Amino acid sequence: MDGSTFDAALFGGANPDDAWLDTLLRADAAGQTHIEDAGFTDVLMARIPQSAPRPAPVRRWLVPGVTIAACAATALLTPAGAYFAENILRLGDVSHFSPSSLLVLVPIGLLYACSFASVRD
Repeated sequence: MDGSTFDAALFGGANPDDAWLDTLLRADAAGQTHIEDAGFTDVLMARIPQSAPRPAPVRRWLVPGVTIAACAATALLTPAGAYFAENILRLGDVSHFSPSSLLVLVPIGLLYACSFASVRD
C-alpha cells in the first residue's frame, strides 16, 4: 500500500482541519515507490476480523432497566425509601414544592447515567 488508496469514507469523512495533513501525506506517498511484499498486505488485510456486531436492543437496555428496578427496590425496601417516596411525591405537588425536593433526583440520576455509560459503545 502506497497511501494513495486511502478512502476517507471508510473513516467517517476527513476533518476539514486536517486537509493540509492529507495533502502532505498524499504528496509524500506519490513520491514513494511501491514496495513489493509478495501479497503479504493482501493476506494480512483478509485476516483482519470484521467488527463485532452491535448488541441486541434488549441487551442494550438491560443495565438501565436493572438500575431502575434496583432504585425502585431500594425505595420500597429500605428506611430511605420513605424519604425518596415523600420527595418524589412533593415534586408533583406545587404547593409543597421546595428546591431541596430535587435532591432526591441526584442519586437516581447518577445511577441512571452510570448505567448508560456502561452500555455505551
